Amino acid sequence: AEGAARARLSDRLRRYALFEQRIPGDGNCQFAALADQLYANHALHGEVRARVVAQLQRRPEWYRSWVAGDYRRYCAEMARPGCWGDHVTLQAASDAYGLCISLLTSYQEGCFVELQPRRGPAAGARVLWLAFWAEIHYNSVYPITSPNAGRPEALPWGSAVRPAPPEASSKRTGKVLGSKKLHALFFS
Repeated sequence: AEGAARARLSDRLRRYALFEQRIPGDGNCQFAALADQLYANHALHGEVRARVVAQLQRRPEWYRSWVAGDYRRYCAEMARPGCWGDHVTLQAASDAYGLCISLLTSYQEGCFVELQPRRGPAAGARVLWLAFWAEIHYNSVYPITSPNAGRPEALPWGSAVRPAPPEASSKRTGKVLGSKKLHALFFS
């Protein structure tokens, strides 16, 4: 099942001309993938984790109902390096940074999941893109700027990149521009 999920995700990455920045599988992958998207440095996962946990503690009324068991214990556990992030921490990250988070998943049905900050994204805010594989691992995702380029240079969001493949959208615009255009391609 894991092999099929990996193949499905790899196929989707190719289809949408996306590069998957591999993140270490050390229990910090969700926070590290977010750090890679936010700061182009997955090693800053501790900073992201701290901000997410602060958000969870600041607004328990937003998240408590999603957590089974004692909420304070949950927050303390999430503050521990190596503790896996979950759907609650992902929503808290969206809220803490005021950014949409889009997941390209390995799910058989519905390959995209979108999280929006409760107070709405800031005008012109970029979208963070993550790959989510088999319910166990997150990686960071970027548009491919040229064939066989490896990890893209840090482009200003909104810069032109490689055209989208024809099957990506019936509303083909000819170019995919940064994460906002990628987001529009899949969610509009």
